[in-house]
Amino acid sequence: MEDPTCDPRNLVPPASSTEAFKALDHAHQQLIAAEIAELIMITHAADLWRIDDDAVSEGIERLMQPGHDGTPKVGEFLALEVGALLGMSPQSALFHIGDALDLRHRHPALWTAVLAGKVRVWQAMKICREAAHLSAAAVAELDKTVANGLSMMPLPRIMAALPGWITAADEDLARKRAAAQRQSRKVQVSRIEDGHVTIWGKVDPADGIAFDRALTGIAKTLPTQPDPLFGSDLDRRRAAAVGILARQAFGQDALPSHTLVVHINADDPALSPAISTSENARAATENTGTPAPATGVARVEGWGPLLTERLPQFLAESNVIVKSILDPGQLQASDCYETPDRMRFAIEQRNRVQR
Repeated sequence: MEDPTCDPRNLVPPASSTEAFKALDHAHQQLIAAEIAELIMITHAADLWRIDDDAVSEGIERLMQPGHDGTPKVGEFLALEVGALLGMSPQSALFHIGDALDLRHRHPALWTAVLAGKVRVWQAMKICREAAHLSAAAVAELDKTVANGLSMMPLPRIMAALPGWITAADEDLARKRAAAQRQSRKVQVSRIEDGHVTIWGKVDPADGIAFDRALTGIAKTLPTQPDPLFGSDLDRRRAAAVGILARQAFGQDALPSHTLVVHINADDPALSPAISTSENARAATENTGTPAPATGVARVEGWGPLLTERLPQFLAESNVIVKSILDPGQLQASDCYETPDRMRFAIEQRNRVQR
């Protein structure tokens, strides 16, 4: 028998915008509650699922680990049941189960925040997937950092800071992943499709940032056109700048200069002069298996995290200016309308905002 409450004809239309907003809020809260209930029931189903140990036949059910390090194994046929109930394929259901187990077992503080309705399920799952490659011990430290951040910052700022936190959670793993990525650097150009080609690739961060700034610098010198969509004209001029760069002789013209802000903690172990951060030292470390030198995580403003030990290579041939971010209250007061540059810089870097 169909539920009459699901029939749109039985819904009473609101008499005012206030009633409409109240009904909308109620529906939204019910949606969040349903998401949480679904998440909890998936984990309970995983806990209660049992495999028939006495069954011996072709196609017997096996144990598998849909989650990551630190999560329990479940029967592979569980995904068939969950998938049928949620209207998704068994493979998608398996990923769904793995995400739920990751959240409960690897991110207990985040799990608590989800159950309290402070974080949406899909938001928590995104954090779990970003940290899926971390060990259980490393992700436990990350979970504490995320929980602390959730008490002070909105979720967009949490997601912006997450890559740096993940890097700091396991610096050795971050170093190995960076080394693996160096082996897969490439730039490719597609075949012509609809009169255009697509360019994509993976390059050294210093080269990538320099390329981005060069495109923007050249684009600003090109004539503008009416911009039907915000930013689309600049994108077209940046695309034209690729051709200008390609046609210039190497070194013929100086590329536009730019300024980058790199944030480093004063107590970063990689800043110690006793620690070698050269490429040869890192290669020797990888070959001998000895512990790598301690390092921290620098944040390249607007671009993302980078192990501090890579800064010498990243900043090679750059003019570096070191500025301490002090308490702006300790700076000498200025009785003028315009804030002094030093004070403005200190305040902006200390009090980060979403830009």
